[in-house]
This record gives sequence, C-alpha cells and structure tokens, in this order.
Amino acid sequence: VVDDAIVVVENVERHMREGLSRMNAALVGARELIGPIIAMTITLAAVYTPIALQGGLTGALFREFALTLAGAVFISGVVALVLSPMMSANLLRQEHVDAGFSGWVNRTFDRFREWYGSHLDRTLQARPAVYAIWAGLLTALTFLFVRGITNSPLGRTLRAMRDNDRAAAALGKNITALRLLIFVVGGVIAGISGAVFVEFIQAWSPGSWLYPETFVFLAAIIVGGSANNWGAVVGALLVPVGFLEATRFLPQDFNLFGRHVVLFSGLVDALQWVAVGLLILVFLWFRPQGLFPERPGRFTPRAAIASAGKGE
Repeated sequence: VVDDAIVVVENVERHMREGLSRMNAALVGARELIGPIIAMTITLAAVYTPIALQGGLTGALFREFALTLAGAVFISGVVALVLSPMMSANLLRQEHVDAGFSGWVNRTFDRFREWYGSHLDRTLQARPAVYAIWAGLLTALTFLFVRGITNSPLGRTLRAMRDNDRAAAALGKNITALRLLIFVVGGVIAGISGAVFVEFIQAWSPGSWLYPETFVFLAAIIVGGSANNWGAVVGALLVPVGFLEATRFLPQDFNLFGRHVVLFSGLVDALQWVAVGLLILVFLWFRPQGLFPERPGRFTPRAAIASAGKGE
C-alpha cells in the first residue's frame, strides 16, 4: 500500500541530489511517476474488487478483505501523487550526508554493486565459456535426476508399464497417474532444454519446431540407444551437435589439386541431412539397439537381503 509513496519520495530525493531545489525536485519527480502510479492503482483495484462480487462462501469470507484492499490502494495512489510530493518539498533536506547506519548501508551497497558490475562485465566478455559451463551443469543435474528415477522402484514400475501395461494394471498400478507423472517430468526436462537451446540460438518460436527437429532427435535416440540414459547423451552429442552444429564451421571454399573450389549455397546443409539419413539406415540395419542398448535390470531378491542381514 505504501510502495507508491516510497517510490515518489525516492525519486524526489534523487532529483535533489542532482542539484534541483526541493520544490522543483518534487514537481519533476511527481510528474515522472504520475502515469505508472495511476496505472498500478487501477490495476490493483481491478484485481481486488471482483473478489467482493463473488457469491457463496468465497464472497462472504473475502468481501471485506477485497473492498478494504481496493480502497487502501486507491487512497495510496492519491497520497503518493498529492501528499508525498508536498511533504518531500517541505521535509527533505537539501544537503545530503551519509552518516551512521544509513551511510554504512549505502557504502556497503555501492561496494557490492561495483563488485557485481565488474564480475558481470567479465562474465559477458566470456559468454561462450559461461554458456558451456551452464549447459554442462544443467545436463549433469538432469542426467542424475533421470538416473535416480530409472534406478528407483518408480523406474521399475515405468518399465513394467511400458512392456505390458495391462499386466501392470492387474498388479494394482495406476497406469493413468503414472503416464501423467512421466508426462510432467518430461515436460520439465523439455522446458530446461528449451531454455538452453534458446540461449544458444537467441530466438525461437513454437512454429519453428517442424519435422526436421523431430527427425534429428529421433535419429539421436536410434544412434545412442533407446531406454538408456548414456545412449541419449551420446546420441545427442553425435547427431545434433556433431552432424549439424559442427558442420556449420566447414569452409564454403577450399583448394583441391591446385584449383579453387567454391561450394554452392546450401550444399553443406543438404549433406547434413543426407548424412543423418544414412546414419539412421546404418544403425537400423546393423545395430538396431544403438550404441548403448538397454541393460536388463538385476535386483537382489528380498529373501536374499533378509538372509544376508540375519547372517551378519
């Protein structure tokens, strides 16, 4: 409720530090913030007021609360635009000296701002290295998270549902809940990977995701091996990174047997898809399980664990 008045007072004090008189600083500071304060006041009042108009138990419980907040926000806007500039022009001191606790806080904040600014400048200058570290850290954390799910009882349940969902349902497993759970987990991982990808290419839209992208990631799973975490990582490094991104750095012209050869535009891009298609055909024909096939799970029976515990 008091945020509007605080912002106005701070803006007036800023203008006073820049050399304006108290009256001029109050007038300029209030004029600069009149639009944002009115917009914020109307927005907050429009959010709280409809709560009072609801019927039933919700309206009965929150009617006073909503009307009180809407009225307080409206009064706050009026005070910020009328009373705060006037009080600032009469109560704020023209000279400003940082002393005591206020001075210590301001000096500490200034040192922190300088430290943060210098580190931010160095970080932006080494953006590729920072991006690589950030992407590697997120990849490692996601891999450990997925590996934990795979090796847990939930992972065994998901594999049972994948192999025979009817048998899993007959054993009392909620197939619908499990599918929704894995859909949410996959969506979270896709959101993280999308954030990393957008940071790399700088721009993206949902309409840009077409069949070539699906084809590339399908090829990555076929090459790396399905149902294997390491296979997904290796396949992503080989196909999207190795065959698509690395080929961007191939020269468009070179010397061959003393002759200067210039490749026509689009040849490298076309050869990329040819290479990916041949890679899929080779793996489907000679190694359909991929580089890292799914490993059968081996679990110690409970009876063996119990007998081992009794032996100790």
